[in-house]
Amino acid sequence: MLATLFPAPAVVFIWAAFIVAQGENFRWCRMIDNGYAGRSQRVQAFAFATSIAACLFGFTFLVSFGFDQGWMSAIGLIVVSIGTSTLWSRVGNNPLLWILGTFAVWPVMVVLAPRTSWFGLL
Repeated sequence: MLATLFPAPAVVFIWAAFIVAQGENFRWCRMIDNGYAGRSQRVQAFAFATSIAACLFGFTFLVSFGFDQGWMSAIGLIVVSIGTSTLWSRVGNNPLLWILGTFAVWPVMVVLAPRTSWFGLL
């Protein structure tokens, strides 16, 4: 049962890294909204664009992964998401992590993208 629920360990690890990076990006966006994180409009626009791209990528990846590998594997990634975000939420609110997480979203998406066929297009 667990073999069908959880995909390959590499995918689980990369997905967990994506969830952590995305969560740190969301923290930064939340602090920008609350007026605590800088005044540069370009940096704020980059943080918000990263947030939108991460949301769209994450949702699309899960649906495509479920289409390719089976819906139980996609549900397994959702379970990994919940566990990773719950554990990572214990980390303090550090502005350096917000910045590193935001910049880490892009390369992690690039590494994660070839792990699915994108609805048979690849």
